[in-house]
Amino acid sequence: NLNDNEKNINSNEILTIDEYVKYVIINYQNIFPDTDLSKKLGISRKSLWEKRKKYEISKKK
Repeated sequence: NLNDNEKNINSNEILTIDEYVKYVIINYQNIFPDTDLSKKLGISRKSLWEKRKKYEISKKK
């Protein structure tokens, strides 16, 4: 849920790595191509695809 992620990022809570990665994918997938986004996250494009599947994030075209 995007609102939950925004609340977590904007509060003083510390996010887990997975929560942060999910937030970045949701909020930046329409700004950066997959290759750039995966490089910024330090993961492969395949891992990016797997994380989208894991978190049920649909890629907007």
